[in-house]
Amino acid sequence: MTSELAAGLKSGILQAYLDDPLSDPNFFDITHDLLLGSSSTSSDVNGSAQELQTAWERLLLSLCFFHAVVSERKSYGPIGWNIPYSFNQSDLKISIHQLREFIVEYRQVPYDALTYLVGESNYGGKVTDQRDRRCLLSILKSYLNPTVLDSKYKFGNVATFSQKLTYNEYLTSIKNLPDVQTAVMFDMHENADIARELKETKSLIDNITLVYGNQLRNENSATANAPSETRENSRGSGQDMVGDLGGETRLEAVKEATEAEDPDIAMCTSLVHKLLPLFDMKMAKEKYPVKYSDSLNTVLVQELQRYNNLNAEMRSSLDSLVKASKGLIILSSELEDLSQSVRSNRIPQLWMDKSYPSLKSLSNYVDDLRERLLFFQKWLDDGPPGTFWLSGFFFTQAFLTACMQNYARNNSCPIDTLHFQFKVTDKDSYEEGGSDGSVYVNGLFINGCQWDRSSSTLKDSDPRVLFQKMPAIILQPSGKQPTDNQDSHNLSNSANHGINSGHIYQCPLYRTAERRGVLSTTGHSTNFLMMIDLPSEREPSFWINRGVALVCQLED
Repeated sequence: MTSELAAGLKSGILQAYLDDPLSDPNFFDITHDLLLGSSSTSSDVNGSAQELQTAWERLLLSLCFFHAVVSERKSYGPIGWNIPYSFNQSDLKISIHQLREFIVEYRQVPYDALTYLVGESNYGGKVTDQRDRRCLLSILKSYLNPTVLDSKYKFGNVATFSQKLTYNEYLTSIKNLPDVQTAVMFDMHENADIARELKETKSLIDNITLVYGNQLRNENSATANAPSETRENSRGSGQDMVGDLGGETRLEAVKEATEAEDPDIAMCTSLVHKLLPLFDMKMAKEKYPVKYSDSLNTVLVQELQRYNNLNAEMRSSLDSLVKASKGLIILSSELEDLSQSVRSNRIPQLWMDKSYPSLKSLSNYVDDLRERLLFFQKWLDDGPPGTFWLSGFFFTQAFLTACMQNYARNNSCPIDTLHFQFKVTDKDSYEEGGSDGSVYVNGLFINGCQWDRSSSTLKDSDPRVLFQKMPAIILQPSGKQPTDNQDSHNLSNSANHGINSGHIYQCPLYRTAERRGVLSTTGHSTNFLMMIDLPSEREPSFWINRGVALVCQLED
């Protein structure tokens, strides 16, 4: 027997108080256990016991809020957690038992020990993404600290609780919490509610499309199995229209009528026309040979080859689908999946196996691919650009490593001692490249907040603006070791405006807005690229809780 987890912040907290062990009066009241074995005077013992009882009740409530918050954040998609985790009541119960044990045995609240056990073991043991772990610990620190004992402390940013309440009064206060949860309760911007609703809507539309696609597939199968007379009658109108024509003109008319009747042929023809010709790899290798002092030549040739492989696969599969639609070859399972994907405006799995990560629809994916091909064609024809479109790289890590390698070789220093310094500029692109090994990159978007160009710092998003395009960013390889004060190794954006930002937020950069990827051998997600230092007037924990991140490409 099991019970379904309560949905919603309010229901989750209420369920925790109604379940074992909090529903047990002897467990909820620790005064008796505190008085046992004490050698102090009765007045001192009673006073200390009451203080510890109050601390126990406040921290207990705080743990229940924490559990409800981390459990419900997954409903907000990637801005909540990169990977949706299934935290359960067992995680909360063991944390509650540990809290009680510490207070009863040691007559104090060891916040550091509790933070480690709850954040690194009980809950953190399930968290595999390093950025999610950082967020989890940041949230936990806001619920496990001495300020929670203050009666003015707002739990979940929505409610305060008196210090001296009975068990039933706690239940009453919890029931008075807002029925509708908002992003503010999770330390996130109100725009996160829009992201959650979009996520739910997309899931609904995908399910409807899946059902409709199955129905359409069954109808096509029934049509294919129909008697030959029926199929001939369906084509009769097209043949009658061209029956009076002769010779080559008639064949062209029949071809056009056939394409008009078969949507696969028309869509495949449209997609092929959007693609650019394959890159001339022989010319690329001659114009950009392998050079010790310029690793970007190697990166360019490798990128061209990857895009050629994808381009060739798309052309070949679309040509095969056209032939299968005309009855010239057998319609295999892969071609059938390709047909259904094209009709549903989804990227076929056959292409994704050789493609870069993308969450776009098929039409936008082809447009995006065309822009990438044009970017590398211009690089191939005119030389390296002044500003590199970071989102356009098939394998972005190779470009970043090449920038480091160029700097290391030109300055005779070991590459493993280098790291990037960052500076956000006030322009979207530059015609001339950087100096001293630095490079300009653009094409990034920030989610969860926005970049204020006037003060060169992070600030809250405008209402109903989920993503904002970032200006060009300077990546400067440096051999200086980072210090504990992050401000000292960041290229000062605020110095030009006379503003002291005071804090640096290490913002993660992802390839797609999904943020989720496969854990690689490096210990990072395959979707994760690097951390970029951004100046801020707020504490980094403020942006961590809001799930602020940079992404290379959006959905549609």
